[in-house]
Amino acid sequence: MAEELGYLLARNGFGIICGGHGGIATPLAAGVTRGGGRICGISLPKSRYPSRNAKISPEITEAVQVNTLSERLEALASSNGYVVFTGGIGTLAEFAFIWHSLQIEGDFDRPIVFLSSSWSRFLATFKHNQMAKFKYYKHVYICEHVKDVAAIVTQDYSLKYDDPKKFFHKKCILFDLDGTLVESLEEQFVKSCENVGYFFPLADVLASFEKCGIRSSGDNNEVALYVNILKSLGLTATTAAEIAEPLCAKSGQLPDVYSDAAEVLHYFKHNGFSTGVVSSRSSLQVNDILSAHNLSDLVDICCAPHQHDMQQLCSVLEDSGFPKDAVIYVGDKLKDDYLSSRAINLDAILLDRHLTYLGDDHAFKIRSLKELKYFIQPLHA
Repeated sequence: MAEELGYLLARNGFGIICGGHGGIATPLAAGVTRGGGRICGISLPKSRYPSRNAKISPEITEAVQVNTLSERLEALASSNGYVVFTGGIGTLAEFAFIWHSLQIEGDFDRPIVFLSSSWSRFLATFKHNQMAKFKYYKHVYICEHVKDVAAIVTQDYSLKYDDPKKFFHKKCILFDLDGTLVESLEEQFVKSCENVGYFFPLADVLASFEKCGIRSSGDNNEVALYVNILKSLGLTATTAAEIAEPLCAKSGQLPDVYSDAAEVLHYFKHNGFSTGVVSSRSSLQVNDILSAHNLSDLVDICCAPHQHDMQQLCSVLEDSGFPKDAVIYVGDKLKDDYLSSRAINLDAILLDRHLTYLGDDHAFKIRSLKELKYFIQPLHA
């Protein structure tokens, strides 16, 4: 796997930095060399660390020796992306150092890719114990296959979806608005809480919003409802009351659009697909959001089914000339979007930007809307 990854990344113009001492470095260097690339090994002096008697791999094209472990980690952290194989405490330390360094820098935009599902339980524990801010999980990926890693790093998802059996042949792409094209009320809530020093996993917030009767419509923004949300997340009544009002005011603002939304809508619109949005917001709110983000001309159908009524949604689609087998639904909630769609035999894709559904391996999941372009083909009449 290391050799194949080195080859694919080298062929795509990437230089590689690694530890250089045997182990993963040897096959990785062989793959980089075969791909015509360069690989740098960051080594430690044997005199300073006598127990590290492994030699530098002979296929390393450049060897850099540093005096301390901290210097080595600093050099590794200077990369544009990171791939974490299975390993021991040293690998864990390198990952922790890199993620910590990137958080100090701010809202980094570099992928950290774990090449093995064995990391899933570790990351699930990481999230459950709120050991990193919500916004950073969108840069973390878990992959089983080398070509998936290469697809993420190069952003060429054709590598990942090169099997014709994975293709969907459709005529209409239907997007859930909140959480898929624009930030949901729950996501805005999590970010606002982090800004005042409170950290909640998105999955817990989703459950609390549902429990307290707040959907992502943004219609219910009374302070009392936000107090109930915060109390259900474990805050005292006094603390909840103190921060509910500013959070409530923040939630009433126009939601941000995701960076991949416009690009993907343009792609499908200009390649013969019809596109639509589904939202629990009022039609007026939906139109305001689409207009504010210059998306109105890219959307053909807008639907606001009552309480995520999928049968009502199917009726709207059929009235618009789109039977179920011509439509694929893309949403960010496992129950309301993916499972509800599948229950009525509507093909669906779960967008999991923030590893919210880390433990669910059954849903067809993607991390970016950009992936859609590579496995949805037009349905020709």
